[in-house]
Amino acid sequence: MRSHISDTSLTTLGYGDISPLGCGRIVAIFLAVTGLTIVAILIGKVSSERQSSLLLLLHTSDVERRMSSFTKEVDEYMENIRTLSSTQELDKLHKNIKGLRALIESISKYMVFHINQSLFIEIGTNTSIKKLMNKFSECHDVIFNLKEISKNNKKVESASYSVSKKMSFIADMLEANSAERKSNPDIFSDRNLRLKHYEFTSWKKTTMTESLLFAVQLKLPDVPRQEWPKHVHKPIAKELDVSNKLVVKCIDELKNRNLC
Repeated sequence: MRSHISDTSLTTLGYGDISPLGCGRIVAIFLAVTGLTIVAILIGKVSSERQSSLLLLLHTSDVERRMSSFTKEVDEYMENIRTLSSTQELDKLHKNIKGLRALIESISKYMVFHINQSLFIEIGTNTSIKKLMNKFSECHDVIFNLKEISKNNKKVESASYSVSKKMSFIADMLEANSAERKSNPDIFSDRNLRLKHYEFTSWKKTTMTESLLFAVQLKLPDVPRQEWPKHVHKPIAKELDVSNKLVVKCIDELKNRNLC
């Protein structure tokens, strides 16, 4: 009898030939409310799980689409840069490198946002990220091959180095995120963007470029050469993080150009 009343109240079916009296009505009300609450919680839980699955699917699809789009855009810039470098159209080349730099900056911001907001590399985006990182690696080779042009063009050198640095930053960020979550270790196999950027940096530190000449010129004392202190090149080399020999070479070149 008690079970019949409890079940009837809990499921809010209503009573037939038996109904509670006195305090039993309060208990019946409590049971009815409890029954409604339990049903609501169960329905909400099922709906929430379903909605989460759909949102995750939509998010994953969007990330895949954006990564594929980024990869395609990087490839287009890379082909343009390769073509323009062979034709020596420096103004257009610089413009395309700047465009590539802006694109990679956008990719970086997109990744930073999604890494902070979701499990970016744990939601089925491995393939698209691998493709993008491979494209970055190819792009870096194209950029590094501009070094001969960069030696005589400060704008091209600066923009190229910036692109290299940003690609290396993205690789480091993704690798750190993957290591922190102990997931997808194969994403970064055969990817050497950090080493390639280091190679670019080393080249800059050992090569006399227009930007380095300009930097050395700014660091030289604003007095006649006869009044320069002894070993003037040493503090400049230390400040610019290059070799003493390279700074001496730059000073000699500036003298030949009558710029100091």
